Amino acid sequence: MEPSKKHPEIEAFLNEIFGIEREAFIKNNKCVSCEEEVRSPSFRTMLGITEFAISGLCQNCQDEVFEEVPD
Repeated sequence: MEPSKKHPEIEAFLNEIFGIEREAFIKNNKCVSCEEEVRSPSFRTMLGITEFAISGLCQNCQDEVFEEVPD
């Protein structure tokens, strides 16, 4: 998958946070958080696939990050 393009300073910041090269992980279909292999069928929606290109998070990690908090 092609990662979304980011300003070079943002890309450097994200790489520092995760301790990896975000773009390389996304191109190699690996999650930047859990480092598991990512496959398109594992996403429930197109939004999940789009989010992977943006953040590099697999569906499970997206679920953890974007978990709904009760009122």
